[in-house]
Amino acid sequence: TGNAAFDAWRAAELERLAAERRSVDEATAAFEAHLAAERGAFDDVRQREAFERFMRERRGNA
Repeated sequence: TGNAAFDAWRAAELERLAAERRSVDEATAAFEAHLAAERGAFDDVRQREAFERFMRERRGNA
């Protein structure tokens, strides 16, 4: 713009916003990883329960 004070402020604000965006992106990635781990654990539990139910039924202990 030709106004050094404004240009410096603008550059600082753009960098602050970029840093905030990186922070939000990191939080999003961390939360998605957390959800994936929980889903995996839940799937493991469901698979274990299904296997154990199969084994009980196979042995006739349903």
